[in-house]
Amino acid sequence: MINKEYQEVTASKIDWGSRGRRFKSYRPDSKALRRKPEGFVISARVAASTEIRGAGQNRIPENMTPRLPQYRSILDARQIADGINAALKNARRLAEDSKILLDNHRFPTAASVAALSIEESGKTAILRHLASATDDKTAKPIWKEYRSHKAKNRMWILPELVAKGARRLQDFASLFEHAADHPELLDQVKQLGFYTDCLGEAHWSTPPGVVDESLARKLVETATIMATGREVTVSEIKLWVKHVGPHLNGKQLKAEAGLKRWYEEMQHLGLYPAGENAMRAFIEGGGIQSQRDDAEPPAAVDPRRDRD
Repeated sequence: MINKEYQEVTASKIDWGSRGRRFKSYRPDSKALRRKPEGFVISARVAASTEIRGAGQNRIPENMTPRLPQYRSILDARQIADGINAALKNARRLAEDSKILLDNHRFPTAASVAALSIEESGKTAILRHLASATDDKTAKPIWKEYRSHKAKNRMWILPELVAKGARRLQDFASLFEHAADHPELLDQVKQLGFYTDCLGEAHWSTPPGVVDESLARKLVETATIMATGREVTVSEIKLWVKHVGPHLNGKQLKAEAGLKRWYEEMQHLGLYPAGENAMRAFIEGGGIQSQRDDAEPPAAVDPRRDRD
């Protein structure tokens, strides 16, 4: 749980939306890109050529800039699979780092790094959605989600819902509620685990005063669960686009039918174990096999939509 100091801060009814800490990420400078594209290749050769001005002062080469370009268009199946696998690999790395911090009693940093791992895992569902984008117009809002911390945090309470008995797709509707505050909460815990801040009625928060062992352990365990997963193949993404992609923005019943067909063909090709269609069981009420394997695909399907 969040300890007493955090409770005192939140008890002051602080408006996180207007008064909480916010950060602005760098935007690509299109003029700079056209003028000096080589500035984005940072290598040992460039670093070695950097002149030293005075004791400990490095002069940054003029052709280098911190504004890196962000891709915002469509991706093919290979690129989607590569992105998902890269995200999961990095999520596992961060989860392992958070466990090391936890074992060494660095609880605030462990919690914050675990939150970063959860965000990386959260990219997988968004990338599945992006696989169905057909042009820049449909891709743009999905990339916005991809780069939104809160959009990637939706799934972090999934293990808790499973522990409370959630088994069917409809049981996870709270993950997608527009008024849900759990994505905002995790983002704020991540920030408070890294930084000091002045909150509420001029109250100074410190990471050790906000994040205790219990909260850190919960987040590390959640990050570890969410980062567990097999490598995604190009064939899997192509089947996803074929069966689920056309219905992601349509009626829920069609999206659910697409999920069942997707899983069935995955089984037929040997990409999922033979036997019962676990996706059908998950949707119709038979339950899920694990907290990760069968929870990830429906993450791109919002169960709150109209079913007709």
